[in-house]
Amino acid sequence: MLGFLYSQLILAPFHDNAARQRWGICPFVQNAFKNLDPRQCLTGSSMKCVDSKIGRAVFSRLFEDEDLLESIASTAKQNDVDSGFFLLIGTLKKAVLGFYKEGKYVPIEKSGPLEIVSCTGNVSVKDDGELVVHGHIVVGDSKGDAFGGHVLPGCFVDVTAELVLIEVEKGSLVRKFEPERNLYLWALGRA
Repeated sequence: MLGFLYSQLILAPFHDNAARQRWGICPFVQNAFKNLDPRQCLTGSSMKCVDSKIGRAVFSRLFEDEDLLESIASTAKQNDVDSGFFLLIGTLKKAVLGFYKEGKYVPIEKSGPLEIVSCTGNVSVKDDGELVVHGHIVVGDSKGDAFGGHVLPGCFVDVTAELVLIEVEKGSLVRKFEPERNLYLWALGRA
């Protein structure tokens, strides 16, 4: 999996060894990944992929006391984005993080002020058309201690938060319910 991600993020612009050499990719890395085609999913793996083109980038400022999940969902709906990914930074008054255990998210609450060190995720739809915002977050307190987990409702903005929502082709990401996990998961390559 790490090799696949590396091939997508680092080697994708360098489709041939000559390009890799021109840009100074070290021989060890070249050899380790020489048989990976960064434009394709891994053949023979159980991993499922969907190819989609990147569309618009929507920039949004979130204000004090707004709920992160509600604001991300609202931004997506207002801009007709049903499939995409997002990045977010800012501050929180309170964070409610989730840890997935035995088919449910166990909430972990942290009071602020908290700095959003990193928040990333995706926007997709359930098979019934309902919009889903799936995010993970790391927050830091004034001591520099960091806490992370799944973004749950109840994460309230303190001073501000800055959202970048990147659209992909409409309908690219659909979630179907998997009862054995009690989750709506991406249904890539499934009917």
